[in-house]
Amino acid sequence: MKTIAMAIVGMICCTGSLFANAVAIGHHRDGGPLIVPQPQELNLRHGAFALPETLSVAAPQELDIAPLAEVYANTVTGGVAERTKAMKGKALCRFELTKWRVPKSPEGYTCAVTPKGITVRSRDVRGLYYGMQTLNMMLRHRDAAESLPCCAITDEPDLQMRGLLLQLNKCWNTPLFDMDRVCHVIDVLGALKYNTLVVEFADNFPFEDSPFTKRKGTYNRQDIEKFLAAAKRNHMEVIPYFPLIKGYALENHPDWDELRDGKRGVYCLSNPKIQPLIEKCIRETADFIKPKCFHITLDEMELAGFPSCPKCKAADPKQLLLNHLLPIKKILEERGITPIVYQDQFFGCAEPSAQRGLDLRGVLDALGTDTVINTWEYWCHPSDAIGTKIRKAGFNNLLYMSFAIDLENSWRLPVLASKMNAMGNILTYWSMVPPALDWSATHAMPGFYPSTIAQANYCWNAHDAPFTQIPMDGAVLLRELLDGPLPNAFRGAAAPLPLTGAVNTALHGDPVLPELDAATVAELQRIAAADPARFNLEVNDGTLMATVLSGYKYDGFAKEPVTIPVNTITTGASFLMTAAAFTTFAYPTSVYELKYIDIGALKFVYADGTEEELPLSYRRNINEWNSCVGTNCCRLVARGNDRNGALFTLCAIDWRNPFPEKELQKIILSSKGDTFLSPVLFAASLSDTDKTPTGLNGALNVPPPVNRAPITLHNMVSFENGVPKGTNAQGLGIKTFICETVDDPQRGKVLELRLPDGCPYLSRAFADIPLDNSDDLASVVFDIKIDTPQAVFRPDFYLTNRDISKYLNATGFYLDVDDQWHTVCIPLSRFGKSGGGVAPKQAEALRIAFFMQQWNGPVTIRVGNFSYSDGVMPCRVNVTDPAK
Repeated sequence: MKTIAMAIVGMICCTGSLFANAVAIGHHRDGGPLIVPQPQELNLRHGAFALPETLSVAAPQELDIAPLAEVYANTVTGGVAERTKAMKGKALCRFELTKWRVPKSPEGYTCAVTPKGITVRSRDVRGLYYGMQTLNMMLRHRDAAESLPCCAITDEPDLQMRGLLLQLNKCWNTPLFDMDRVCHVIDVLGALKYNTLVVEFADNFPFEDSPFTKRKGTYNRQDIEKFLAAAKRNHMEVIPYFPLIKGYALENHPDWDELRDGKRGVYCLSNPKIQPLIEKCIRETADFIKPKCFHITLDEMELAGFPSCPKCKAADPKQLLLNHLLPIKKILEERGITPIVYQDQFFGCAEPSAQRGLDLRGVLDALGTDTVINTWEYWCHPSDAIGTKIRKAGFNNLLYMSFAIDLENSWRLPVLASKMNAMGNILTYWSMVPPALDWSATHAMPGFYPSTIAQANYCWNAHDAPFTQIPMDGAVLLRELLDGPLPNAFRGAAAPLPLTGAVNTALHGDPVLPELDAATVAELQRIAAADPARFNLEVNDGTLMATVLSGYKYDGFAKEPVTIPVNTITTGASFLMTAAAFTTFAYPTSVYELKYIDIGALKFVYADGTEEELPLSYRRNINEWNSCVGTNCCRLVARGNDRNGALFTLCAIDWRNPFPEKELQKIILSSKGDTFLSPVLFAASLSDTDKTPTGLNGALNVPPPVNRAPITLHNMVSFENGVPKGTNAQGLGIKTFICETVDDPQRGKVLELRLPDGCPYLSRAFADIPLDNSDDLASVVFDIKIDTPQAVFRPDFYLTNRDISKYLNATGFYLDVDDQWHTVCIPLSRFGKSGGGVAPKQAEALRIAFFMQQWNGPVTIRVGNFSYSDGVMPCRVNVTDPAK
């Protein structure tokens, strides 16, 4: 059996062709300049348009050409783009309103670049605006210094609504976001062709005669007017978001404790003070913003305090909710506003409400079938089952919502929305602070950068090609759109820093590092040498060498810091790096744990004894090799696939020397040693040196293999004699079988779970496997195959006692789209979240649980080859090929 390593992480990496991305900013898939979102049709022509110092622009008065003027000034030497009063034919750049040979969508456009000039045409000013943004992308990412390639573009969006939810309430107790920064972010979103902003001000909205007497530092009316002006100039619709049940929207009300019901902070709907307060908030918000739609949520009502409040408990919950809802409906109807509500309490998630005695059937009938149903689907393989059910119920206004925590979700959900002919898709960050708004926030999440780019791309052009096929790094692209290019350490010549004596690992054969063949290494050498840093990769017998420092006590890598002598003056340095994980996935189970972690540091020691330090901060300037993106503070150099198809990414960390006049004596690379993440250094380079850097020289020898303790696999459960004692499967009418499967990698007996047709939404199926002897258990190993992996939201694994009253769980696993056998290896350290606290060595069963999303059709899950190891093995999911 041959095992192919494919790391499964929080952001699923879809493998593309080798070196799908060679540089941070590349080209469109058709060969032209990089344009995001990707146009529907781009045809290159012969020739080029020479960019003049002054670009004359003819455009309708209602089209603001300021975005073009700003980009032109920043990208063309001495460039000025200015509106001209001359006839359209005299202007070098023409924006024309016409209904002739343009897309039917008011947001569609054509763009023709010829040697004589540029012409953008559309039937609406919105189309001209998006054509201008495409032109701006071409200016930013052109190859030739002062020219654009001739081309013809015909383009229009696949989704009518391309949105993002901005929470401008004080999440995580952060200061109020600066409104000027918020407006700048809106301008960038407009450049990416977002056209909808769902905005939650909560009690930061400037209500008139406000009862919120305890509020401090909230937005004023001028702030909101500035916000609306930014949205208007970017042709964005603003949709207010005000939770009708969740009380945190009014948490600064002086009578907050009296108004809320239960620990979750929901409103007590029996309190007579609630209704007039909510009506006031809805009315004033609607009158100020004048929206077409208003999001009133109605989600997670099963968490409300209906059973805990004596008055609420005595009432009919449906009638109690309708008494609260119908006056809101009237306010919206009087203003011609369409309500938006979430689906979870009405389509597929009503079961939890029913279990709490909440029969909410009929509530939506009171709102009417014109109501927009917003279905949130945050998993990497969203299903059409919920959308189909909503349509069958007579609600045609379907809107999807994704979560930026999962890059694959940001790709697949807009594609599903397009196939379902939905209104569109809304991207959410939820309680995580977008780093675009606040870099200092502890919960700022850099992974949101590429998700924001992916969402923009696929909402406009909902093609099936995975995100990894787009020739750029979304994190770098959005960072550059927001704040300009990353600091470049190389303003002059670059001198590679020799690392021969520092390398200690060959990238071949270790399951926590990519396995690169000679052809891949040669291509990497070419790309690295072409980088501004002119990286010099150490190679031996076609194998890439690297310096790897230990991030975990069992990983076997070098423990001590590595010192690299320099002894020269330099203006900066660059380091080609990545990180390797041994016993953790890229993202923890809970999104609330997503914080930056320093996994090591680069220390710069000067000849006079002074020092500077650059932390290696996970998710800020360094990421795992099998992540498909870099981070906000490093630039992607190369992305490709190793010999097993696993995606790898190499990024450069640039350092600007604050004391370029002082001699730099040495650089020390160190690791924290306890983060489960190992820093990996491939190459280093210095800028503007006065002499050749010293570096580490000497004969390059192949380092010995990583010294791991011998690992023996012990048989844990045998299925040869039927179902082992204690094995069970529960819920959903699951049927359990012991059978021999032809394609089983071990050709042995397997446990087969057969789930019936039509699984309830987010239901759970599980089976318990007894552990007869766990004294030597250090890692759990088993094979698994799911014939329809799209039906599985997430698998979880538990070590439990016999009656499942105590357990340790390992969560955060995701399965790829294929339906092949996978070997799952989980080290004991991964079972870290306790639920009652069973001692790992005293565990009596392994529970394999599957959270199922709604799916039409039966699902079969097969599990086999249960074993355990007496040594710590890397935590991962491997694809197994039974034919080998």
